[in-house]
Amino acid sequence: MGNERNESNSLGMFFAFLAGGLIGAAVGLLLAPALGEETRKKVMDSTEDIKGKLRGMTETAKTKIGKVKELGKERLQEQKSIWAEAIEAGKEAIKKEKEFFTKKGEKEEAV
Repeated sequence: MGNERNESNSLGMFFAFLAGGLIGAAVGLLLAPALGEETRKKVMDSTEDIKGKLRGMTETAKTKIGKVKELGKERLQEQKSIWAEAIEAGKEAIKKEKEFFTKKGEKEEAV
């Protein structure tokens, strides 16, 4: 679980760093002295580049979320199985104790 948290933090830091860099580049383009048409083209190119990168990051995030979801389902199923076994063992123990005391009571009545 700690490893997953580290991956999540690392991924978040990466996304923040990337987004900051891309925003900084876009602002730099807007503030740089250039013709309006050139600047608009650069901004459009940057926007398309950002869209592509965000799509890639979205797919990566979906994949990781899917893996975490499956791991959670597996762990939940394991816990359910453990609890079911423990409950069944408890029921069996109660049944044996009940039989023991029933037989003990019958023997005492016979005496």
